[in-house]
Amino acid sequence: MDIAGAVKEHARITKEAFAGRQCEWLRVVSRGAAAVYVSHNVGRARVIPELAASVWVKSDRPGLQLFARVVLPRTNDPRSQTPLLLRLEGTIYTQPGRWQQLRVEKLNALLLRRIQGLRLQIGPQVDGREAYVDQLLLNVHGG
Repeated sequence: MDIAGAVKEHARITKEAFAGRQCEWLRVVSRGAAAVYVSHNVGRARVIPELAASVWVKSDRPGLQLFARVVLPRTNDPRSQTPLLLRLEGTIYTQPGRWQQLRVEKLNALLLRRIQGLRLQIGPQVDGREAYVDQLLLNVHGG
């Protein structure tokens, strides 16, 4: 669930950067939300065995998680009749107050497992050919 207005402050700052000169800083306020996503468009990165994504995160609470949004251009979502979108899970932030690298790795293997499950749910027409990542999502809600 995306909660409109949950990101109360957003700035690019210099004093807390992990590497380089600046970092993004967010203040998130949400009540009862399971997730508040911030996204970064990455174009159309083809899902191949070597593809991986990562981001460095520092938070005052655990539970932040990185995801890759995958588009299946050869499979339509039965509800919307647009290309099917999947969210593939990455690692979860566990070290409050410290920088930690979150990663989504082995995207090809994650996608193949997800496709197998989808074929059981919606049928054999689920086609992973030409799949690509178009966004990285970070659930900044925490736990």
